[in-house]
Amino acid sequence: MDDRVPPRRQGEQDYRREPSVYRNPYSNGSDEFNEYERGYFQAQRRDPNPPARTTGRPVIKREPLGSSPRAPADLPKAPEPSPAAQRYRKRRDPD
Repeated sequence: MDDRVPPRRQGEQDYRREPSVYRNPYSNGSDEFNEYERGYFQAQRRDPNPPARTTGRPVIKREPLGSSPRAPADLPKAPEPSPAAQRYRKRRDPD
């Protein structure tokens, strides 16, 4: 009697044992590789509470606009426009 676990069933079992790690033990492109992969990802799709998927990038938490702790009076003032910009504005928007 053969006690080997079919690749598809092995993929399901490996997902349940360690859901955040995918390691296919079979050689790439073989029928066993494809069956293991199918079993692993079907188990993932059927899992009611799958592990969080991440992109590998750190999550940057930002404050919403307008929630700065500094008051508007504390903010630095914008620099004066250059002489060339002043001439351009006069030509564009004559008073």
